[in-house]
Amino acid sequence: MTPKTEPDVSFAKYHKLFITGKASYGDYFDNLLSWYEHRNDSNVLFFTYEQLKKDTDAWTLKIADFLGEDYGNKLRKDPDLLRKVVSASSLKNMQGVFNEQMATLMKDLVNLPPEKAIKSLEVYRDIVNKSVPTHDSDGFVRKGVVGDWKAHFTADQIRETKAWIAEKTKGSDVMDLWKDVDLP
Repeated sequence: MTPKTEPDVSFAKYHKLFITGKASYGDYFDNLLSWYEHRNDSNVLFFTYEQLKKDTDAWTLKIADFLGEDYGNKLRKDPDLLRKVVSASSLKNMQGVFNEQMATLMKDLVNLPPEKAIKSLEVYRDIVNKSVPTHDSDGFVRKGVVGDWKAHFTADQIRETKAWIAEKTKGSDVMDLWKDVDLP
């Protein structure tokens, strides 16, 4: 995610940044694994985009239940309200909300003066301030297509990615999250 003034960066360059933890927001697996170990904690709701995409209504209800049983019950009793929530959180709507505003919002949040800083965002300060420009066209919320990796990865990138995943996830069953998804 970069300003519109930055030139496009090839997928090959982005891929290298991603598997070395230098893409925006740091190393994917460092982030994922830090939360994965808490997936069964009562105050954590852990799911994948692929699960959400496969059954959006069911996961919307699970999210509502997680936030409070009354929220889930209200959505179950009012199908029109559930439709509105699903529509408001749709990919198309999120693209409209976030693609233009996210870069500015994150920079503003992590650069608040200390007395106004949000402590939980401190982890993002270096990531946001040192992020490497990667594109100017796709925005923060992209296509949302499960399996779109096939349109971008070369055979060499698939091999590199598989090796990186194996190294980063050794000793963990985290990749079971995607056992039913067509990954390389």
